[in-house]
Amino acid sequence: MDTWALVPVNDLKASKSRLAKVLSKEDRERLSLYMLIRTLNVLSCSPVIERTLVISRDEDVVKIARDYGAYVVNERSSSDLNLALHQATEVAVSLGASSVLVIPTDLPLLQSDDIATLTESDGNDEWVMVAPDGRGQGTNALFIRPPGLIQYSFGPRSLKAHTEQAESQGIEPRICQLPGTQLDVDIPQDLEMMQTIQGIPE
Repeated sequence: MDTWALVPVNDLKASKSRLAKVLSKEDRERLSLYMLIRTLNVLSCSPVIERTLVISRDEDVVKIARDYGAYVVNERSSSDLNLALHQATEVAVSLGASSVLVIPTDLPLLQSDDIATLTESDGNDEWVMVAPDGRGQGTNALFIRPPGLIQYSFGPRSLKAHTEQAESQGIEPRICQLPGTQLDVDIPQDLEMMQTIQGIPE
């Protein structure tokens, strides 16, 4: 099974705007860079990931991704995550991907074991694995086999949207709650939790 990890990345200089009250623009950029590199390292160490594909419009992100051996796609859409992932999926499929794992870069607790669990086969040719956020509403990771089986619906209440899509096609989605995927750093409370667990990198 050729599983590709799809990693969408925003402009580093404009990232994490909801942390503006507690972090300067430079600190937010530094945090985003740290989490990007950490994510690429985790994926590169995973034996179940055939290739990592990074999609972004940020030239700095493109350079970093290439330095870490990722395949890079220049994003065509204007900050539309779902369109960007659709574009990335088309490229991955054209290069032989039989399944895709969407992984954002703001999961500071993600481990290689989490990747293995998220992509674990249940013996079916078609399945969907969804990792919810800590609030039980969003989607922090999404595994789809084959690619395109459901449409990307990231945004408010995406967990419900992704599971309902799978169910509408007669597929029982698997909900995977992992410590490594439940914390995504979006708001000051998330940052505080990250600091408690591992601290902000110098």
